[in-house]
Amino acid sequence: MPGLIEVKNPADEITLVNAFNKRTATRLEGVKGEWQAQLYNQTWQPMTKAKLKTDSKGGLDINFTGPSECHTIVLTKKS
Repeated sequence: MPGLIEVKNPADEITLVNAFNKRTATRLEGVKGEWQAQLYNQTWQPMTKAKLKTDSKGGLDINFTGPSECHTIVLTKKS
């Protein structure tokens, strides 16, 4: 998982897949507003939710520890 992900096009949903290790720590830039983050395990069972808000630089800091080396984080923009 790269340390910085630049979002070039507007999106209402972003999916991050980590199949490397238990921790996902990255920064998304080019996003705005409030987001709902949902962490799923390798069989798509929901594990953890969090509300995130972009900072003054237009980015989100993502830092989740998953249940295994394979997990997914789905970010959904709140209206």
